[in-house]
Amino acid sequence: MKMLIRFIIMFTILLTLSITAIIYGRIEIKHIDYENYIENSKYAVSIVGQYLYENYPELKSVIIPNKMIDSIDDLVKNSEAVLVIEVKENPIIHGSGILNNCIIKKIIKGENLKLNEIIQVYDLTAHTQADVTLYIDNTTPLKKNEPYLVFLNKAPRPSIKGTYVFSNAEFGHIRLNGKKNYLKDYENYSITMKDILQYDYVFLKESYKSEDIEKYERIAEEALNLLNK
Repeated sequence: MKMLIRFIIMFTILLTLSITAIIYGRIEIKHIDYENYIENSKYAVSIVGQYLYENYPELKSVIIPNKMIDSIDDLVKNSEAVLVIEVKENPIIHGSGILNNCIIKKIIKGENLKLNEIIQVYDLTAHTQADVTLYIDNTTPLKKNEPYLVFLNKAPRPSIKGTYVFSNAEFGHIRLNGKKNYLKDYENYSITMKDILQYDYVFLKESYKSEDIEKYERIAEEALNLLNK
């Protein structure tokens, strides 16, 4: 039991440092073959991600916990920008973070933004390596050449100015293909980064309830209705 507690404490410390590197890190990993990376790096979910960013003050101010989102109005109210974007090139691996160059296709909410402007958006990662990439709170990467509806806030004190983070983990990005793009009964480390690109969110096996799925489908549908306003 003591060994388990010690492991959880050390793991939490490691993730805290890694999450800090997402936004504040200044070490850029270079010479990465992206296609080889997504083929071989396993996708995994941080088991303590929710705890970390809820208790890390500067992240807490920009990433709204899932429990505070009960409707699309909650999501819009807590987001500085609501946009339709598309990723046109492979992301940049920056520190422990993954940074996407996104072109703005539509502005639903947001100040000082322009159509066809390029903005940079971080994936919510806690750890990025050639063999495994750890994502916070069941989030997933953005797929190139796929249009998304995104809910964003400006990253606090970023190492790269003008960058954004998703304002919520569960509904930060929703692709516009009209499908239910979530993965149920996911077992950690079971698929690669390339495989996870087809999903917007995952529900870990034995850790969700049917009402969680119902809530996800309801709010995702409400979000897509924003496009018609």
